[in-house]
Amino acid sequence: LPDRRKRLCSLSTRISRSAPLRLFPPSRRIDRIRKEGGRNAGRPFAVMSKLLLHTCCAPCASGCVERLFAEEREFVLYFSNSNINTKEEFGKRLDAVCKLAGAFQLDVLVDEYDHEAWLAHVAQVEEYAAQPERGLRCSACFDFSLGRTARKAAELGMSFATTLTVSPHKNSALIFRIAEVHPHFE
Repeated sequence: LPDRRKRLCSLSTRISRSAPLRLFPPSRRIDRIRKEGGRNAGRPFAVMSKLLLHTCCAPCASGCVERLFAEEREFVLYFSNSNINTKEEFGKRLDAVCKLAGAFQLDVLVDEYDHEAWLAHVAQVEEYAAQPERGLRCSACFDFSLGRTARKAAELGMSFATTLTVSPHKNSALIFRIAEVHPHFE
């Protein structure tokens, strides 16, 4: 796995220079699961399928992380967001995801930022720039990000899911329809 990573957040250096991790504290339930060994104490994580969690942002991922811990899943966060307009904003959001990952001791894989490829993909939608939020451009955007996530999951021999459905600003039914074309989507 490590040799296949495009980039691993160096959490020790990123987090030590940033805001305290108290921004995303583990819940008491996760602390209890870790302490007691969960519902299936003694059962190794290896018997469950490993999950690549497409992560749009730290706020949406935080609830997903807690739920996956409660379900005793082994998972890795995958930050793939070439839709973000600037490299600087991409970096800010990545830093927040790395803080979350550090708080929960998770690995983060980072997809290469390629806004030009994203623009070319969504440009296939007629008058894409004029499309409103939740419009046709969203379908193309979801297709781009989830397609990249599906390819990475297949490369790593994992299933995948996304945090996109957590946002009240996104159409969950549409996201599920787009993701379900990939055989290893959960």
